[in-house]
Amino acid sequence: MNRIHLWVGIISLIVFVLQGQYMAWGLGLLQAVPDGPRMMLRSAHLYLFLTGAINIALGSAPEVSPPDKLEKITSIIFILSPSALLVSFFVESYATNLNRPIAAITLQLVFAAIAVRALRALGFGHRAS
Repeated sequence: MNRIHLWVGIISLIVFVLQGQYMAWGLGLLQAVPDGPRMMLRSAHLYLFLTGAINIALGSAPEVSPPDKLEKITSIIFILSPSALLVSFFVESYATNLNRPIAAITLQLVFAAIAVRALRALGFGHRAS
């Protein structure tokens, strides 16, 4: 799983840089974009960086044992989150009502997965040895 996280993270950060170039050159440094969509584009851009960094961190950590079901579920959330946020960037950033269900659900799942991993690291809910 670590290798998948590492590659997803690396690809996400490459896409993050390309996304920034798109905002700079394709959207004219966002100067002509109204405030609402500009805020949405920038936040979606940073969310992609966040999920890429999370995946790199997970991919860089030593794998101590085979993952159990809960670790696999959280890994799937982390692995799929950059793709969902990329879709959100292009689909939801121009919403006139500032409603972004894809980004909201994805970020809530990422937060829950982080919380689960943190609690397990503190000794809560560990599988029986």
